[in-house]
Amino acid sequence: MISEELNPTNHLDLDKAQEDISKEARDDLFNLKDKLIFMKLLRLFLFLLFIKITVAAEIQVYSVIFDIQPDMSVKQEIKIVFTEPLEERNLSYILTGHAYDFKANNTFEEIKIKKTGDSIVLLIPNGTRQLYLSFETKDLIKNYNDGKEFLTYLYLPEAKISKFKLLLPKGYVLYKEGVIPKGKIETDGERIFVVWENLPFETPIIVRFYQTSQNKLELLLAFALIVIALIIWLKIRKDESYLLGFSNDEIKVINVLKEKRVIYQNKLEKELGFSRAKMTRIIKKLEDKGLVEKEKIGRTNKLKWK
Repeated sequence: MISEELNPTNHLDLDKAQEDISKEARDDLFNLKDKLIFMKLLRLFLFLLFIKITVAAEIQVYSVIFDIQPDMSVKQEIKIVFTEPLEERNLSYILTGHAYDFKANNTFEEIKIKKTGDSIVLLIPNGTRQLYLSFETKDLIKNYNDGKEFLTYLYLPEAKISKFKLLLPKGYVLYKEGVIPKGKIETDGERIFVVWENLPFETPIIVRFYQTSQNKLELLLAFALIVIALIIWLKIRKDESYLLGFSNDEIKVINVLKEKRVIYQNKLEKELGFSRAKMTRIIKKLEDKGLVEKEKIGRTNKLKWK
């Protein structure tokens, strides 16, 4: 068996080696963290880059509407006006994130769309000067505190005029300082929206919003009304269930008694055209079931619906 005795120098060398390894590991760890952060930022950047126009034509107007739906999906409507009509061509849009329900037209006809991987190709007819594109995505809204955050990163094509509009769902309001970059905040009486014009080429848009307590109260009231309506419906069903064991003539008597509450038997016989014997049999059955109280008054009976 071979053994080796370590002298103090061996210990020092080992400690130094461990320090070097630890330093190298720390550096690698920090480099790894930096790489992960970079990759996350790059992924976020690409993920939020919702559209890139690959067309060599001058654009007069470029506008986008972000319409946030109650389910937090976002409907995007894009309008592009070119300075001159386009020749027939394929126009490619590179998309990131999960987009769906594509529609496009040039005001005259629907434009065919082909989806190829992470992009779509629009088959632009000759003479197209205005282009309309719409689609939906569920990738732009994230949770933020007790509310929501809309976040996207725009890479804008060169355009003489650019306009952007974001609409909040009904019942939602903006956080204080919740719009980046600052835009014009407006409302149509039902929904709040933010408008930007002529933003820089590279622009992140962040909008933070939350549901108002007023809207939550309305939802609670609506729920309470539904519950009350359900209870009433069940009560009516229960009240009507006892009619299952009665004939049509007996139900006619019951309906009159429920309406009048109190009526003399002879008047009830005349109203329904029933003989006294027939009416007596019906009243006896109702009395046995505890639905009617009968009181003898002279030659007739006073009937009271319970």
